[in-house]
Amino acid sequence: MITRPTTQQVLEDCAREVRETLMPALTDPKLRVTLEMLEQVLAQCALRAGHEMAWMAEEIAAIEPYVQQVVATVAAAPSAAADALTALRSGRTDSLHLEDRSHEYHLASEALSCALEASLAAGNQALTAAGVTLLERRRDRETDLRPNFFFPGRA
Repeated sequence: MITRPTTQQVLEDCAREVRETLMPALTDPKLRVTLEMLEQVLAQCALRAGHEMAWMAEEIAAIEPYVQQVVATVAAAPSAAADALTALRSGRTDSLHLEDRSHEYHLASEALSCALEASLAAGNQALTAAGVTLLERRRDRETDLRPNFFFPGRA
């Protein structure tokens, strides 16, 4: 029985059923690989479902001041960075709908890209390093989404 019917819990239960009930009963290697891939996708979706909105909000909150600093610091910063910052600020939402938050996250990602490009072009090592740190945090979070990753068919 699912006592906490969140999307995360439903997906975790589906992944567990695939892992514990279906995979042990399979002898066909092709079907086993398919189910191993499905189980991994379900597990990753479960983790995302439980935290994705918060993660996007955290990243947006870290990106905006960085972009603002680049726009304010880099002499003759390309208008792309300033325009992207304006788009991010005008695209702010209090909506809790995933599509709306994803759009805001996309705007923040574009602003980060433009700001990092401007800091690189200006040769500003400190701002470039700060931008790279933001990208590394994103990469690390994506890596954390695959805690039990394995190559299906090779386990």
